[in-house]
Amino acid sequence: MTRSLACIQGSIGKEQAESLIASVSGGWTPCAEANLFYPYFWFLFRCSTRTLFGESGLRVSCLIDARTKAGATADAFELEHIGVPAGDVIEPHLDEAEANRLAERYVAYVVRNKRKALATSKLEVLEHALVFKPIWIVNCSNGTKPEFRVMVDGITGGFHVLQGTTH
Repeated sequence: MTRSLACIQGSIGKEQAESLIASVSGGWTPCAEANLFYPYFWFLFRCSTRTLFGESGLRVSCLIDARTKAGATADAFELEHIGVPAGDVIEPHLDEAEANRLAERYVAYVVRNKRKALATSKLEVLEHALVFKPIWIVNCSNGTKPEFRVMVDGITGGFHVLQGTTH
C-alpha cells in the first residue's frame, strides 16, 4: 500500500548516502537498506512584537518533531508530494493541536531572546502541515567485524551511528 506524503525535498540519494559513509568509515562497506520518512509538524508564523527599536515584524518557520516534541527554527525548504510504501513511514506521536502549542511556545521564546523584545510577540499561523524528512538507514559490514547501522539525513547528509545495532 502506498501513502502520499508532503516531504521536505532531499538532496541525498541512496548512492550519496553510501558514498558519504564509505568516505568516513575506515574500510567498512556501506549498503543503504532503507529509506524512511520521519514526521514533523511545520508552522510558518508571522510575529509582531515591540523591541527597543520600535515595532518589529518577521516570519519564523518552525519544525516540531512529531515523536520527541523537540522544536527548532527552520530555513526555507521546498516540499514535494510523493507516494511511498506505508511501511516506510514513521508515524507521529502527537497531534497537530499539541504541536501548535509547542510551536507557539518555542517561537515566542526564540523571538523574545533573539530580538530582545520588550513584550510577548503576537503570533499568527500563516501555514502549517505535517511534513516528512527522508532518512537513510545504512548497514555497514567488514567481513570479520560486527555490523553497525548509520542513520543519514536525506537533506543535509548529517549522520548518526545507531546504538545497539551490532550483531
